[in-house]
Amino acid sequence: MQAEMFKKSVEVDARKRAEDRKVRNERAETLKRIANGAFKEGDYEKAVTYFSKALEQRKDSSVIWNNRALSYMRLGLFEKALHDCEWALKVNDSNVKALLNSAKCHTHLGNTEKSREYIRTAKERNPHFNKFIEGIVECINVTLTLLRHKNRCIYNLF
Repeated sequence: MQAEMFKKSVEVDARKRAEDRKVRNERAETLKRIANGAFKEGDYEKAVTYFSKALEQRKDSSVIWNNRALSYMRLGLFEKALHDCEWALKVNDSNVKALLNSAKCHTHLGNTEKSREYIRTAKERNPHFNKFIEGIVECINVTLTLLRHKNRCIYNLF
C-alpha cells in the first residue's frame, strides 16, 4: 500500500512540475515578444529588461540569451553581450548567431584572434550556413577596418 501511495505522489509531483514548466515557458514567450517589439522600435534598454525577465522564467533558451546579447551590442555593452553569448552557447554550442555575435563582440573589444576563432567554430559546426557566415564575416571585416581607422585618427590627434 505504501508503495502505491509513493508512486501516486511521484506522478502528481511530475504532473505539477510539467504544468509549472508550461506556465513558465508561456510567460517567457510573452516577455520575449514584448522584448522583441522594444528591440524593433530601437528601445534597447527596454528590450534588455524584458529579455532579462524572460530569462528569469526560462534559462534554457539560447534564443533569449542571444537576443539579449544583441540588445547589449546595440547599446555598445560588448562585454555583457559576450557573457550572454557564452550562455547561449552553453544551451546550444552550435548556435550560429551566438557564435557570430561572439565574434562581433570580440572584434569590438579588440580581440581579433578570438573573433577569428569564433568564426572558424561557426563554420565547422554549421557548414550549411556557410553563405550566411561569409556575409557576417564581411561585416566584421568592415567593422574591423573602421575601428582601425578610428584608432589611427584618435592616435593622430595626440
